[in-house]
Amino acid sequence: MLLLLLAMLLPTLTHAQKMSVESLALDPSDATANLSENLIKDNNGDYAGLVKVKLAAPGATFEGLVLKQQVHSASEYWVFMAKDSYRLQVVVSGYLPLDINFRDNGIEGIESRRTYVLTITLPQAGAVQQDDGMRFLALIVDPKNSMVLVDDKPQAADENGELVVRLPKGQHRYHVSAVGYETKEGVVSVGDNNDPLTVRLASTKATLRVECPTKDAEIFVNNKSKGKAPWSGALMPGQYLVEARLKGHRTGQQSLELREKENRTVSIPALEQIVGSLSVECRPIGSEVYVDGKKVGTSPNIFRSIPIGDRSVEIRKDGYEPLKKTVAIKENEQASLTGTLTAAATPSSSSSSPSSPSSSSSDRKVFTVNGVSFTMVRVDGGTFTMGATDEQGSDAYDIEKPAHEVTLSTFSIGETE
Repeated sequence: MLLLLLAMLLPTLTHAQKMSVESLALDPSDATANLSENLIKDNNGDYAGLVKVKLAAPGATFEGLVLKQQVHSASEYWVFMAKDSYRLQVVVSGYLPLDINFRDNGIEGIESRRTYVLTITLPQAGAVQQDDGMRFLALIVDPKNSMVLVDDKPQAADENGELVVRLPKGQHRYHVSAVGYETKEGVVSVGDNNDPLTVRLASTKATLRVECPTKDAEIFVNNKSKGKAPWSGALMPGQYLVEARLKGHRTGQQSLELREKENRTVSIPALEQIVGSLSVECRPIGSEVYVDGKKVGTSPNIFRSIPIGDRSVEIRKDGYEPLKKTVAIKENEQASLTGTLTAAATPSSSSSSPSSPSSSSSDRKVFTVNGVSFTMVRVDGGTFTMGATDEQGSDAYDIEKPAHEVTLSTFSIGETE
């Protein structure tokens, strides 16, 4: 929209008349800017300076670091400008905008509480503004952060990738480049009626897809995580190290070189799980051995291919108290577990009155309710790890994860259904 409006205004601006600066100077004897009603502060807390603009034209507006502007009389405007500012643009309908640089007139910057007088001359009635031969070139570039040269001079595009350059009529060279894109250059003719020139660069990036059959394997490209496999993305041409990683597994990796606009798929084989071994020698012979809640065999035995890490090992046999241990399994090492299960206590009969407990051991009590006797077993409270660990991988369901600590207080439970 901005570029379309600019194109529509070009013919009008070409024939508009031009204002000029007759004089600009500090008036040391004028204290108007120092009067209490004229003390205006900017955002930094500094007082403004006052520029009295002598201009015999109605409806003038002023742009720059202007804090306030007001009409003082039919031929005088008061413009309050921020401290140290030195540029002002004067806009009057029917005339070309007048850009004023105070430094061209010996004023480095506006001083607080000081008054300046600016006299602007309008062309005589009936005078025709001479065409200075300057026109506008409007450019739209994609990507928006492209570097633009016009006649070998750098030009800055805005956040929308648009820029406008004021140039003499005629042929002009342009050069547009961006990292990861093909460079474009050419010649454009600048005249009275110019449509915006759109320059779109073609991407030179490569597309890479990384696959790995191991569940939850994480993909890394040059040591930067890209998410779980499979992963796809655009990369600059060059050398890359692609890896698939998963805790408790050996890393799979592949080095490759991507060329411009290449479309590549890389398949990393299933990751090898790192394992150790566990020797179990517990009495009585034939006791069942469980690792992380899954039965792996009976004692005595040496169990190989146990995932590394802290494993929960339990030895069970009917009529005996189970033996529970946490065993650290390490690569290329054999952990060992020995011991003897303790026989479970046998509950004795009781003829106690209803609802009154009868002791048979320190852990068991017999209750009789409505003529029915049953044994309750004491379970000491404590903390244990509940859920599947990372080393179990696909052998566990997602709802069993993550492993977490659970703490229970002491309670009693029926010995039988």
